Amino acid sequence: MTKSSKRCDLRVPLKKSLECDREKIPIKQVPITDGERHQQRCQILERLSTHLNFLAGRIFEVEHAIGNQSFLAEAVSSQICEVQTLDFLRQSLEDMSIAAHLLSQERQIENDFKTLLFQQLKLDSSHAALSGEEYPSIGKQNGDLDLF
Repeated sequence: MTKSSKRCDLRVPLKKSLECDREKIPIKQVPITDGERHQQRCQILERLSTHLNFLAGRIFEVEHAIGNQSFLAEAVSSQICEVQTLDFLRQSLEDMSIAAHLLSQERQIENDFKTLLFQQLKLDSSHAALSGEEYPSIGKQNGDLDLF
């Protein structure tokens, strides 16, 4: 596979339907200890990590199925950029899977947690998402984007 030097902007505004209305989420107050709360949070984060990794794997399969199609040889750069969003999405899911896994293991990590976390992430947009910064465009991402 060759590397794409084409810059594509993958920033997509969050649709209203995907936003969480926190006031509508029923929260039942059940007394639990901090240890139990931490254990539940870690279990949820680990399951989230596993699911995100699963989704990244499915996108990887779709990338390769599309990459094996002959139409890409005749595609124009704008079409290739659109298909390239799958690679960005896959790498983002992989990064979030890593972040969720490390967050679930936070108490076992002796080194500076934030430094370790950011060393494991591939994309600048993942760094930005977890640090509250503005998302860079795909052309400014750390990490390799594969052209099918």
